[in-house]
Amino acid sequence: MSLTITVKIPNTYWFSQNSRGHWAVKKRCTDAAYNRAYVIGRAEKNVRGLPTPVFRKCHVTAYIAYPPNARRYDPGNAATMTKPMIDALTEAGYWVDDDSEHLIGPDFRKADHKAEKGWHEIILELEEVTR
Repeated sequence: MSLTITVKIPNTYWFSQNSRGHWAVKKRCTDAAYNRAYVIGRAEKNVRGLPTPVFRKCHVTAYIAYPPNARRYDPGNAATMTKPMIDALTEAGYWVDDDSEHLIGPDFRKADHKAEKGWHEIILELEEVTR
């Protein structure tokens, strides 16, 4: 089984590994990522009637779509925003725990499209691991 969960983050709530700022700003941004992923994840489970946990063991690939501009990006720097999303999906019942027994990744990749202006997107591809 595989699922895709897309979470859009406004630029004002984007905080990367390279961002510098007050801890409260980082918390506000990561809380926004957590809350968005939790709501989207729960809605997806409800619509599809998925069990808890959805996956016994899961591989996660995180595709990062950046806003349109001429800057270069390092997808791994999105870990600051992706980790709260993984935590939210853990809380939503996608896997028992986000430890190495139940979760592989996330592996970071640049998306093949741009996010709309003023936004970032994190597309989480969740895939059951059978071995």
